[in-house]
Amino acid sequence: RQELVTFLHRSAGVMGYDRTATTELSDYTDADLVQPYALEAFQWAVAEGVIKGTTETTLEPEATTTRAQVCLMVCRLLSQQD
Repeated sequence: RQELVTFLHRSAGVMGYDRTATTELSDYTDADLVQPYALEAFQWAVAEGVIKGTTETTLEPEATTTRAQVCLMVCRLLSQQD
């Protein structure tokens, strides 16, 4: 999941999307598992609603992403820009 979030964050930059939104991840019990390279991307993606936790308190950054999750995150990203 963190690789996908990083990819979407970088893609959003290339597409000219605003990537200034950020949020703390402290509400998620596994936030410490987010690798440093993916931290800014996760903070942005959570703030923008591009990614949701797998539960109310977990992000599962090291989990495998399903095709359905990829489609949902891409759709959420694209819906950010009208």
